[in-house]
Amino acid sequence: MTTLTKIKSRKEVDSKFKWCLEDLFQTDDLWQKKYDQILNQIPEIESFKGKLNNLEILRECLEKIYKIYEELGRLYVYAHMRLHEDTSNNFYQGLSDKADMIQTKISVAASFIEQIGRAHV
Repeated sequence: MTTLTKIKSRKEVDSKFKWCLEDLFQTDDLWQKKYDQILNQIPEIESFKGKLNNLEILRECLEKIYKIYEELGRLYVYAHMRLHEDTSNNFYQGLSDKADMIQTKISVAASFIEQIGRAHV
């Protein structure tokens, strides 16, 4: 005879078996502050468009983009892992959507760099 095992809710699982997302952001408010900071940095990427005519400016541009993508990685992982803790949680679905959206905005803002690379190939 087969017995059914009840799946524990997240609250019932011992914390040693859970992700420690507080290492990324202590609170959702801190996540939002970082999101706003990154969003406000997107125009800085766009300001390099048409100005990558020497190596120093290109280096500055790439360093800026790499720094933003590093910060974005933390945002993205936190939001998506929070969502995967409970996919019915509308708040974390919203954070996940915001992380996806800002990633797209950054990619669009930086797309001129990829176009320059293709022109020189």
